[in-house]
Amino acid sequence: DGPGFYTTRVIGALMAEAFACITEGTGPADLDKYFVKFGWPVGGATLVDEVGIDVAYKVTKYFKEVFGDRLSSADPRMIEELVESGSLGRKSNKGIFLYSGSHKGSTRPVNPEAEKILNRYRTPGQVAPSCEDVQWRTYMR
Repeated sequence: DGPGFYTTRVIGALMAEAFACITEGTGPADLDKYFVKFGWPVGGATLVDEVGIDVAYKVTKYFKEVFGDRLSSADPRMIEELVESGSLGRKSNKGIFLYSGSHKGSTRPVNPEAEKILNRYRTPGQVAPSCEDVQWRTYMR
């Protein structure tokens, strides 16, 4: 037995991988498309928004304390900045995506405020992972 419920550890790893792929240059809409194409019920960026970016931040901080770098991937300051900007996900009508209006699936617009924050943490010169790379990383994590 260890810290965190099973589902929290699984979803936490998926969210960490989603943020890592974003910092490596994968756009949120592409990330969602790659997850769903692989068979996940929702995309990685949408998952983060549904769970809540504030919750993702708390889980990230907790897992960093307990597991060190073993379960971390993206810079937690990026997630903290999203929370500080009020981009908490669906519950605040803005997270990685915007939730006002009747947009469905990956047609939902990316939140420009969140996009600025995400872009600040992108690895310069990094080639975005391919669809297959993203899919394997979410499965093998």
